[in-house]
Amino acid sequence: MPSHLSLPVPALIINQHRSLLDILINNILVDLGYPQDLIVTNSDVLEAKQYIEQHLPNLIFCSITSNADLHFISSIHKLHPSACIITIHPPEHRQEVIAALQAGANAYLLQNTAANELFEQIRVILRGGAILHSHLAQYLLQTRFQNAAQESQTVLSPAEYQILQHTAQAAGIQQTASALKLSDYQVDVLIKNILRKFI
Repeated sequence: MPSHLSLPVPALIINQHRSLLDILINNILVDLGYPQDLIVTNSDVLEAKQYIEQHLPNLIFCSITSNADLHFISSIHKLHPSACIITIHPPEHRQEVIAALQAGANAYLLQNTAANELFEQIRVILRGGAILHSHLAQYLLQTRFQNAAQESQTVLSPAEYQILQHTAQAAGIQQTASALKLSDYQVDVLIKNILRKFI
């Protein structure tokens, strides 16, 4: 596939428990135009931190398995604030996703995502958008807006609140864009705004 993006390099994939997901992310980055020799995978956090200090990769994927990993995200964000940090989580870890975003992650992905969906999600993130899964949207609505929809209006724009509601009902980006008469790209950017306001 030809590259559609102006891509930052190098890229670093950090996973203490190497998995097929590392290979999948590597292959997606290659398909998106990253040179294979500029994609590094590391399973040791200390080595990864040294690599970041020496090479300043602009794209960092990091699998989150413990609170120590969240501290690592925070330290990397302080060390290299211009890097795009994407954390990877088990689907049921909603609070962990929020904690990672609060620690400095720019976006998140979920384990066990189908390859074609993962490709689209990474592409969205690389073009400046963000991903919001339905279970996290539901969680945000339940925990942040328990009182009334009016409370949301002080935090979110009407379009952002509608996107949050649509996403909570498992509507995809294209369905949401069509319903709200927005482009897919506008929905991507508004999702990023929602995460910034909540985190």
